[in-house]
Amino acid sequence: MEMMNEIGTVTRLVFETKKLQVFSLKTHKSTIKVRLSDIQHRVEKGDHISANGMLVNDDNYGLQLHAENIRHTPVTHDLLTDFLLQGTGIGEAIARRVIAAFPQDLVDVLENKDVDALCTVERVSRALACVMVKQWHENAGKVALIPFIESILINTPVTVRNQIKQSAKVSYAYYKEKTVEKLKEDPYRLWSFGSFKSADIFAKAMGIKDDDKRRLVCAVEEVIFKGFSEGHTQVYPLEFQERLGKIVGSDNVIKAIVAANNSANETPPRIIVRHNEELNPTSAKLSVENSPTEIRRLYNQSYSLPGTAEIELYVQEQLQCRINENISNINVTAEAIASYRLPSGHLLSHDQYNAVTTVLSNAVTVISGGAGTGKTSILYAVNDMIKEAGCHVLQVALSGKAAQRLIQQTDDDAFTISRLLSNLQKDDKYLDKLHDPVFHIDEASMVDLLTMFKVLKAFENKAIRLVFIGDWAQLPPIGPGLIFHRLMQCKGVPKVELKINYRSTDGITEVSESIKSGEVFVPNKDVEIIEYDDTQNILDIVSEKYIEADRTGNVHAIAATRAMVAEANIHLHKILRKRDKYISATPEFRINDSVIYKNNNESLGLVNGSTGTIISGSTKDYNNG
Repeated sequence: MEMMNEIGTVTRLVFETKKLQVFSLKTHKSTIKVRLSDIQHRVEKGDHISANGMLVNDDNYGLQLHAENIRHTPVTHDLLTDFLLQGTGIGEAIARRVIAAFPQDLVDVLENKDVDALCTVERVSRALACVMVKQWHENAGKVALIPFIESILINTPVTVRNQIKQSAKVSYAYYKEKTVEKLKEDPYRLWSFGSFKSADIFAKAMGIKDDDKRRLVCAVEEVIFKGFSEGHTQVYPLEFQERLGKIVGSDNVIKAIVAANNSANETPPRIIVRHNEELNPTSAKLSVENSPTEIRRLYNQSYSLPGTAEIELYVQEQLQCRINENISNINVTAEAIASYRLPSGHLLSHDQYNAVTTVLSNAVTVISGGAGTGKTSILYAVNDMIKEAGCHVLQVALSGKAAQRLIQQTDDDAFTISRLLSNLQKDDKYLDKLHDPVFHIDEASMVDLLTMFKVLKAFENKAIRLVFIGDWAQLPPIGPGLIFHRLMQCKGVPKVELKINYRSTDGITEVSESIKSGEVFVPNKDVEIIEYDDTQNILDIVSEKYIEADRTGNVHAIAATRAMVAEANIHLHKILRKRDKYISATPEFRINDSVIYKNNNESLGLVNGSTGTIISGSTKDYNNG
């Protein structure tokens, strides 16, 4: 092993993960593979770099340079050919022809963006000349960017400096050769490509003061983004003022909100502010209600990021357009619906009858109900009638398991939303093959804003009925945005809520309805509240109650936090499975354990959410099927 320094052009990314890059580096003499494990540095094809590190002869991968330090460098004349070859459509013959045409001043031609001069070379089109110039200036921009960042952060710890340099390099993909200029103008632009903390360190190193407008607006963007990551597409100052105060200081909170309001009037706006006529209900509990009118007005505005607001507006307009459009009823008589019998032999209940008729006569329908209230029965009946009328059904769910359940319960095909969107992308005539399709979204309470946007974008200008089926009180969205819940609250949306439970006992139903209504429930013969004090071990109490109750049948324990559920599960598993044989390869599992599969695997016929029981830990048994 020996230390060495190589200068060249990155010609190929061989392997890449979040923590590792392996790439080919073309030097003046040869090509060498470089292994870069520093996650704070990243290279791209076409970058001209200097790589310093240890030359290692790996048994599996051969000779590699394990780089300890990477930096962008200007292109030398010796490497101009290799550098030009990284441009799209530039072959070796053209690269050498260009160098031959400008043996002494090619660097000046590229630097001055003299596309006309390059076009005088045989077989060099204007488009090809632009590629050469663009690639040259991108590399030059990166060469200038890193020293600029390092000069600003000269007194900053190396690890922090590297993090900020990485954010700056990401920003370069957006701002290109203007990156240094843009960061000088507003160092908080780094926030979009990293974190507020990194941007703040960089800005303060440039001498930006705590009450600078650029810092205050970015701080509001940060708290809005934090709210978005927690599921809120828009937030009120009363909801984020504490978090904002921790960033800018309590004395600057009002200044920050005012600065955010002013930025909303810029073009394009950095923040979207919605003005509300009525007082935000939460403000009644806070001192802001007794504050001056102007401050109250500020606190009764909601704030969101522009991209989020644009998606929200699109979804709202698309759904409203579908609700308002005149759509012909699916031709099924009231008598046929009233006399329809489910596979169980039962007629539809009054609520189920209403749900079926609502679906058949509206462009958008919402059906809500808890587990056991007959949602699947409605789907079965609706699908049967739709097909009988000569129309098509399209069923989706978010998870593979839910899609499989739809297939089993309705005797109709079903997809995950991602699979359907993939099908539509591959075949833009896919929907044209379906006659007056009715689109069912099962477990619709899990659908978030971005997913709904993708679905509606795919269905734009298509005459498709939308049916949302779910339970607003059960499963939350997988991402930001409450689509199903907002539809339930909207007066103009046709909806049916199923309340009669055909599966649960009366005691469980009573308690669940109390919880959904936000009321303190009263324990009964089916539901018990376990109380304990600080001197007792809650896990011992849970295990005692669980084992005692399990003698008479199934029992479910509900805890207030996920951490408590996890602890209780581990504790109960040790007690209840201690006599079962453990699996040597994975001792945390034992024979007879119930398990859930968390990926999609078509070859095994398993989807995310599939459940099963461990019967063996033998590799031989697996290979034999």
